[in-house]
Amino acid sequence: MDALPAESPFCDDTVIAACLAVRAQDTTSPWTYKPLLAAAMDGIVPDHLLQRTTKDHVTQEWHHSLRRHRRDLAALATDSHLVAAGIADENGLRRVLHSPELLTGHTHGLEQLLAAELWLRDLAAHPLPAYLTTPESEERPVEPTTR
Repeated sequence: MDALPAESPFCDDTVIAACLAVRAQDTTSPWTYKPLLAAAMDGIVPDHLLQRTTKDHVTQEWHHSLRRHRRDLAALATDSHLVAAGIADENGLRRVLHSPELLTGHTHGLEQLLAAELWLRDLAAHPLPAYLTTPESEERPVEPTTR
């Protein structure tokens, strides 16, 4: 079984050291949302996002979609890339998605699992992103340049 390639830039030693160097009371604020992250992303992320004071909540829509598409989501377990890689258990995943408890508890782990599964499926279907491909009709040989 091949291992899935993974990168965790937020777990880099220098990032962790920088986070640990900040006093705990400076990592939260009642007036801003994730001030440490906002400061780190200043100049990279648009200002209107950095100036948020709360997190966006989509709980109602998420649970409605889980109820409505439960069978479709459970079918993902059948040919799951995560199951094939040994990261998830097919029967366990199907059991969780059919469980009545799913709609009463926290689903953050499931949300992350489904996001990873769908990302892997998209990556398999489109190994080279569309923005990196050139339609064949526009392909031209690259002429070497001389200076």
